[in-house]
Amino acid sequence: FRASQTALVISAATLSNAFSPRLMSFGSFAGRGLHSSWAKLKGASNLMVKRPAAAGQARMSSSGPFGTLQGPELAAAARRAGAKRVYGPIAEGMPPPAAGKHTATVIWLHGLGDTGFGWVPVARALDMPHVKFLFPTAPSLRVTLNGGMEMPSWFDIFSLDPEDASEDESGIWQSAAYLMELVDKEVAAGVDPRRVVLAGFSQGGAVALAAATMADRPLGGFLGLSTWLPLCARAFNAPDTPVLMCHGDSDFVVQHAWGQESHRRLTELGVRAEFKTYRGLDHGFCDPEQRDVAAFLRDRIP
Repeated sequence: FRASQTALVISAATLSNAFSPRLMSFGSFAGRGLHSSWAKLKGASNLMVKRPAAAGQARMSSSGPFGTLQGPELAAAARRAGAKRVYGPIAEGMPPPAAGKHTATVIWLHGLGDTGFGWVPVARALDMPHVKFLFPTAPSLRVTLNGGMEMPSWFDIFSLDPEDASEDESGIWQSAAYLMELVDKEVAAGVDPRRVVLAGFSQGGAVALAAATMADRPLGGFLGLSTWLPLCARAFNAPDTPVLMCHGDSDFVVQHAWGQESHRRLTELGVRAEFKTYRGLDHGFCDPEQRDVAAFLRDRIP
């Protein structure tokens, strides 16, 4: 099991820019009516490169400055570490709920190289007018895997080598702390924390699942799409909060087996977690998966 990998899909935007095809970026939402064209694009354009770690390359330590911290103490330490980070804009699902009318919130994190705007169509497709959908955008970071190129990224990615278990623990926790800040803002605005769901695709899903380590109360649920549970996620401090993990069995970068192993780790932590497999789906989002996500949300935040 390799818990520090993430999805690598070259999107249409990436293909049309001047970047080398060796640079990695992540795809975005393949919504209702868009999946077939998305699949064709991916079939023609998925490019992967394994980059061996440079000799002596600096990596975040496995424990970093956070030791065994959990809950609010971990969140506070991560906020201090990431005080200089600049996050991108937060996109809202369209159409947004009328002012004062939403009773639940879904905060959904994108994958590497994408932005929150790439997933905005999911809100319309799910058709939940009482729910506010927030799609944050990651900070622009240098990504080791891409030769140090800056792009939207929740944390650094060092390698695609399954034998390399290094992960950017500090970056993961900083992004998770930002996510929990967004949760706190929704709660302060009057939303019951049990009606706040954290979701993410690929790299974003890893951050969403890791955020449970710094939680201190039940939430509405966690959605992890084509993702994994980071090794540094050592606890699940959102009691009575279910998790739905969705994964294609033909995923060639965040391997299906990694998702299964993450599900196993969650159940060992006592989490009520469900794992759904989509036959023939590679690193993407399909209509049956969308229906399962909709059913999960309607059950948790009706």
